[in-house]
Amino acid sequence: MENLEFEAPGPGSWTLETVHFNRPISLYAKDMFFDALMEGMNQSNEHYGSPLASLEFRSVNRLMYNQPRPVGAPEGATDLPPKWLFKIIQFLHPAVRKRRNRAKWALKTKAWRKDIELWDNAIKPGVLARAAEIRAVDPAALDDEDLIAHLKECDEFIHRTVVNHHRFNNTFGLPLGDFMYQSIGWTGLPAGELLRLFEGYSEVSRGSMGDLQALRDALGNDPEMTALIQSDEPSEEILKKLQKRNGAVGEAINAYINSAGYCMLTGYDVADMMAIESPDTLLKLIRTAIQGGAQEGALAGDKATSEIRAKVPDEHLDLFDEMLTEARLAYRMRDERGYYGDAMSVALARRAILEMGRRLTERGLIKDPIEAPEATHEELVGLLRGASEPSADELHARSQYRLNTTVDIAPPFLGPEPTPMPPVEWFPKSVRRFQGAVIIIFKLMFESGNAKSDDNVVRGLGVYPGTYEGPARLIDGIEDFEKIEEGDVLVARTTSPSINVFLPLLGAMVVDRGGLLSHAAIVAREYGLPAVVGCGDATERLSDGMRVRVDGEKGEVCVLD
Repeated sequence: MENLEFEAPGPGSWTLETVHFNRPISLYAKDMFFDALMEGMNQSNEHYGSPLASLEFRSVNRLMYNQPRPVGAPEGATDLPPKWLFKIIQFLHPAVRKRRNRAKWALKTKAWRKDIELWDNAIKPGVLARAAEIRAVDPAALDDEDLIAHLKECDEFIHRTVVNHHRFNNTFGLPLGDFMYQSIGWTGLPAGELLRLFEGYSEVSRGSMGDLQALRDALGNDPEMTALIQSDEPSEEILKKLQKRNGAVGEAINAYINSAGYCMLTGYDVADMMAIESPDTLLKLIRTAIQGGAQEGALAGDKATSEIRAKVPDEHLDLFDEMLTEARLAYRMRDERGYYGDAMSVALARRAILEMGRRLTERGLIKDPIEAPEATHEELVGLLRGASEPSADELHARSQYRLNTTVDIAPPFLGPEPTPMPPVEWFPKSVRRFQGAVIIIFKLMFESGNAKSDDNVVRGLGVYPGTYEGPARLIDGIEDFEKIEEGDVLVARTTSPSINVFLPLLGAMVVDRGGLLSHAAIVAREYGLPAVVGCGDATERLSDGMRVRVDGEKGEVCVLD
């Protein structure tokens, strides 16, 4: 696809998504994700009274663009109304007034508490149970029609988990944003300092550490399996023998593979890779764990509380304590929504799609099973039932476009330049807390650093204090993940929540995209890894194998050789 043209997909301004998807999205994922994303976000915004009616998503040359649509604003609006008119709208527009009242209700009643209870007692257990049911089905044992029916169930599971993921956006965002917005004003501290208070409050962000520890304990009583793990047998054969082992080792390895193996490893797309597809990597992680190489995790945020609390004016201390409690309660929801949701559902759909791809490859209809996700659901079903389109050449071309294209080819926005959010002071006093929370959360999740890099130092946002020296391991595609060795510094454009699978192997992380609440930043804090995010150009300036020193406090990556 040379000489691509980028035209706005509709009226108004459209912003390129670079934090979650840094390559073109597969056609299969596009059909699965967009409607579910918007459905979940709309539910969350309405429930909590957000001034944002929706976040619209469109595909342009298979790259993702979005457009925020405020409540009460006409479609495609590109300019803020004058301040005086904006204030009148806040009181006279029925939909805006309804959202404003809902926002006051959400803060007053701490609406996130019931949502967390719903998540813990119904949503998460239901997702885990459904994942176990789907995982128990062997796609290779199904005939074509049963495989088609199985894939439909996987698609429905994806829709359900993506809606869930975004239905709970404000469940963590509102209490955390409220705390950060108020506390920055009270203390004058930068956001990075305040986020120290949340170390240890998102256990899921440390990935499968508990499962690895259980496996390590079980192997301590099984010298035969321990010797097998250290042997020269192929990684896939070693894992199969471990899974078939009776007793504690078999139970522990299967628990680990079910949590770490069947999740998306290299991104969010069904065209990305599951951890189970890289048995060498899983075995590296297991060997690191049983040798004692896994870290113990970050210091609990409680240790920073007294130091930071001392900077809060006395008249705000009670509210500071109350808001900190609420923010800590909800903090884990940032990563749990994905880890116990679409990271699993997308992986299980990929498993079924790859089985379809295997059959279609045998029939000469596609060139490689891994190119099957480049077809839509309808196209895959048609091919399996005997259709001849799309051709193998077409699917191969789609795959090559995705693998060889990044967001760097695309304009950062289409249409007029995006309009900034209205200033907090434009809103009625009763909802300024809410709007302040919204603004700070968006900033912490998506805003990168603005410090300029040079030939010897890459600069970004420091995430976790400490320094580490080691070889840079540049991750630019699926095949690169298998190169990671213990002690490497992971250098990537962006990361998904499942990057926590790799934590026992890493010495530090450096990421181009995202802010202080990006997935990379959260897992670094939870695991105690020096990290720098939001660099913008780390993957351009650093090369694979280059020795670097990562300073997670200064937000700098120094080239050593």
